[in-house]
Amino acid sequence: MIDECFELISLIFRLCPYDFFNGHKESETAYQQKLNTHFATFSTHAAVQFAANNPLGYDAIGHYAMHLRKENDRFALLPDLSCLYKDERWTPDRAAAFLPLVNDFYRDTAFADFFAAHTDYYNEETQKFHAAQYGKIDFPWLEKYTHGKKLHVIFSPSLSNCNYGSAAGNDVYAIVPHNSAVVHEFCHSFGNPLAEKWYTQRAEFREMCDNSVDAKRLPWYANGPTMAREYVTRAYHVLYDMQHGEANLKARLTIERNWHTRNSFPHIAQVYEMVCASNS
Repeated sequence: MIDECFELISLIFRLCPYDFFNGHKESETAYQQKLNTHFATFSTHAAVQFAANNPLGYDAIGHYAMHLRKENDRFALLPDLSCLYKDERWTPDRAAAFLPLVNDFYRDTAFADFFAAHTDYYNEETQKFHAAQYGKIDFPWLEKYTHGKKLHVIFSPSLSNCNYGSAAGNDVYAIVPHNSAVVHEFCHSFGNPLAEKWYTQRAEFREMCDNSVDAKRLPWYANGPTMAREYVTRAYHVLYDMQHGEANLKARLTIERNWHTRNSFPHIAQVYEMVCASNS
């Protein structure tokens, strides 16, 4: 479940001065600390400078990595990049310009050797992840909403506190670190289109999303459309938990709503009801 391509792109962004990668040093694993020290001398590499000096970061990392394929000892972009360009941060020029820098970084850092040297560690961590999370997921429930799309989980030991949902053609990805929410990231694949529709067509929903934006506290949800996608995705995740949770569903729902409200989603109850109504 550990993907060399994603680990490579993740490392490039790890070496950037981004708080979302570098703000949790005290909780990093030994492997993440090894990444920091082993590749520290490459923090000024052209690939890292490109990543740092363009409006990228957060889930833009996963979107790009999922549109790469390895050909011999180099990476190439997939023929169909339509899903990548739905993310306005990735323009055709920017995606094309980054690619040779990624390949240079891959060669200059000898990342292939580093990745191969940690195969046993990757296997052990994957087995732990499967036992703790992957083996417990109700994939048929998700497939009711993804309508035939192929679901893939990429487990990333290099990620600290980030999770990503991405898509490339008919493939949907949940990219997650330790103790993270696979279901949540898959919910983005069907929650996002519904959120975008509601944000355009429902003034009340649009107002709830716009009023919930807190760029200082939640910089990764810095505008109304992004908040809309997160609201609907979280509501679907609540629905999943409700249908796979404790016997006392009313108490469970109260806990779920309170948790999301404390985490700056004050209208989660209303959005949850909207999601339930759309599925009735």
